Amino acid sequence: MSDALRTSDLSKRFRATPVLSRLNLAVPEGSVYALVGPNGAGKTTCIQILMNLLRATSGSAEVLGQDSRRLAPCDFAQIGYVSENQELPEWMTLEYFLGYLKPFYPTWDDARAAELLRQFDLPPARKLKELSRGMKMKAALASALAYRPRLIVLDEPFTGLDPLVRDELIESLLETAEGATIFLSSHHQPQNDAGKASHAGSAQRVLQDDDYGGGEGQRGGGVGMHDPVHGAKSETRTKEQHQQKKQGREDQLRRAGG
Repeated sequence: MSDALRTSDLSKRFRATPVLSRLNLAVPEGSVYALVGPNGAGKTTCIQILMNLLRATSGSAEVLGQDSRRLAPCDFAQIGYVSENQELPEWMTLEYFLGYLKPFYPTWDDARAAELLRQFDLPPARKLKELSRGMKMKAALASALAYRPRLIVLDEPFTGLDPLVRDELIESLLETAEGATIFLSSHHQPQNDAGKASHAGSAQRVLQDDDYGGGEGQRGGGVGMHDPVHGAKSETRTKEQHQQKKQGREDQLRRAGG
C-alpha cells in the first residue's frame, strides 16, 4: 500500500525557536490517521508544510506522491483541507459559496453537494455569518467533500465544539469520506477524536534544543508518526477493533440522548 502523506527528517525553526525536529511520518492511503498532541506540539506547522503553506527548514515532505513544495492546482483539486482558523466569506449564502467553489474543482459533484447539505442539515439560503460555529464547520466540510478528494486534511477542526456536535461531525465525516485518506490533528485525548482512527500518532511539545531526542518515526505496524522529540508510542487498531469502538460510541450517544 502506498502512502498518501510522508515526511523524512522534517524540521522547522522560526528563527531561534524549534518547532519540528526530524519528523518521520507515513500515512497509508485509505487510512484514518489521527495526530494527537497538546497545543504547541507542531501539529499545525506539520500540516502547513504538507499543504505548501510553509517551507521546512530541512527534510522533505510528500503529498500523494508529490514533493509538497511542488504541489500544483491539479494536486490541490484532490485534497480537501479544513483548518480550525479557516475563514469563510460570511457575506455569501451557503448555496452561493458552494457555487463559487465549483469551477475550481473539475470533479465537483452537484448531486453529492446537495446530499451533503441534507446530511449535515445545512440551510442553503442562509448566510454563512448567520451560522453557528458547528454549522460553519459542517459547511467547510461539505465544501471539502463535494469534489470527492483522495485526501482529507483536518487541522484541529473540532476545537471549541460541544462534545455531541463533535461526535456527530466525526461520524458524518467517516460516513461520507468514501475511502479517502483522512489526516486529522487534535489536542483531544485518543478516546475522543482519535478513538475512531485506524492509526494514531502522538506529538509532544518541543521545548528547547537540548531536549531533542531526535526520535525518528518507524514503519512499525503501519504507523509512521512518532513523537518528533522523544519517539512517543503510537497505536494501530484492526478494522474489527475500530468497528467495535465505533459501535460502542454510537450506543453511548443513544443512551445519552435518552
